[in-house]
Amino acid sequence: MEPTAGSLVADRFRLSRPSGDGPFGVRWYARDQTTRKQVEVLFVKPSLLEDDPERFRTACAATTLVHPHAIGLLHAE
Repeated sequence: MEPTAGSLVADRFRLSRPSGDGPFGVRWYARDQTTRKQVEVLFVKPSLLEDDPERFRTACAATTLVHPHAIGLLHAE
C-alpha cells in the first residue's frame, strides 16, 4: 500500500499527513477511528526484510514495547 492522505489503514487508522522519514520507513500522522486519538503509523520499508533481515527483526522487536503512547504491530497489505 502506498500511503496517501485520507487512506484508511487496517480498517482503523485514517492517514492525515507524513510525519517523517526514518531508517525503518515512513511515518504518518493518523486518527484512530476507534479511540479518536491521534497516532503515528509506520510504513516499514519492504527492502528491510530482503536486504537486512536482522534490522527488520529489530524493528519488529520494538513493537513489543509497552507504553501508553505505543500500539502493537498491525500487518496491513
